[in-house]
Amino acid sequence: MKRLRSGSVAATGLIAVAGALIWLSVVWGRRFQERKPEIKLGAAPFVGRSSLDGWDWRAHWQLALPIAVAAVVIFGAQHVISCWRLRWVLLSTGLAAGAFGVALALGDGVDGLFYGATHKTEYLANLPKTREWHAFVNTFVERLPYYSVHVRGHPPGFVLVLKMAAGLGLHGAWPAVALSIVGVVITPIAVLVAVQRLAGDIWARRAAPFQVLVPYAIWQVTSADAFFMAVAATAVALLAIAVTTTRWRAVGASLLGGVVLGCSMFLTYGTIAFLVVPGAVVLSTWRQWRRLALVTLMSGLGVAVVVVAFWLLGFWWLEGFAALRGQYWAGTAKFRTWTYFLLANTAVTLIVVGPAVLWGVVRLRSRGLWILFGAAVVAIVGSQISQFSKGEVERIWLLFYPWLMLAAAPLASLTGAGRLRLWLAIQAALAITLQSWLVTKW
Repeated sequence: MKRLRSGSVAATGLIAVAGALIWLSVVWGRRFQERKPEIKLGAAPFVGRSSLDGWDWRAHWQLALPIAVAAVVIFGAQHVISCWRLRWVLLSTGLAAGAFGVALALGDGVDGLFYGATHKTEYLANLPKTREWHAFVNTFVERLPYYSVHVRGHPPGFVLVLKMAAGLGLHGAWPAVALSIVGVVITPIAVLVAVQRLAGDIWARRAAPFQVLVPYAIWQVTSADAFFMAVAATAVALLAIAVTTTRWRAVGASLLGGVVLGCSMFLTYGTIAFLVVPGAVVLSTWRQWRRLALVTLMSGLGVAVVVVAFWLLGFWWLEGFAALRGQYWAGTAKFRTWTYFLLANTAVTLIVVGPAVLWGVVRLRSRGLWILFGAAVVAIVGSQISQFSKGEVERIWLLFYPWLMLAAAPLASLTGAGRLRLWLAIQAALAITLQSWLVTKW
């Protein structure tokens, strides 16, 4: 009882501090925006679709769909995590996450699904500018200024994916949207596989509901980063399997995990910060030095295969990253001071994961979950220090957010539904409120 009471006091303190940081980020951000409109926030600390004002209350009947999905999850989650087989828990979690993300996006009608894919700054708009795929990769760095801002800020991987889809006859915006939706479905499954391997079945069950009703869901279906998120999470799941399976299976899982991680590196430069998470999974076997050496060697080989393949095609990752630096500091980032965005990025993170993370983290008693959650925190700190994340982290840091949500797992119980329903309702309410009020750029 004393531990429970002290945990509540500590969690209340964390939420109070978080509230103060968020309030400060809004006040400071609005004044900053008034003085320097070129920072292009509009909805401080978030990036709004309008650079002047990204807030517009637009609650209407279309919000009935995400409310209905949320209600099903709130009242059905307890039965699912308590009674269903784990494989069905994982599958239902992924499908429910996809349904909630799509339902939120449809709150703005069909445009809510397609705006993030069809905007002139996005990847799809660049396909007419690209050459045959080999020539595109080979000339990517030298032609970088010809592409839109999203392509300039990323390696060539996702444009290649879209070109491949077009080559298969899948034209238009819907393949890009479908990739994001598939990413939203796959990510929770991959995260829970990693949890099951490192922390056990019970913790995977308890973590599942908090992978569904997440405030950051409003940025998932509407951006390609949801696809990046799924690829990175899949790599972690494979490496988690590698460190907990038989030696021969570990060889295959490690090699495949390295290949997938290498592919992630050519989708987003943010994978470099994210490497802390798979690195922590591998290092969790430090007492088994042979297993550690095997997984490290094979996964490193898998990454190298992808890096060398792109090098042979004409794209060297380090050269691409150097070009990104030039583009980044020549753009909006030069107007965005690190002091403010250190605060704003933190405030955005606290909002988009919701208060359940703060209330649950003081009650987290699982070494496996702490490895995954702690690694994600370290990755975010590294991203902050790098100064390559000045705003827009509601989208850029989607790689990290599902792992932060693991801290909410203690709020679920396999024997009682009351507390779980309360916190799921709070998380869903925050997500739906953001969807109703914030006109996000993505």
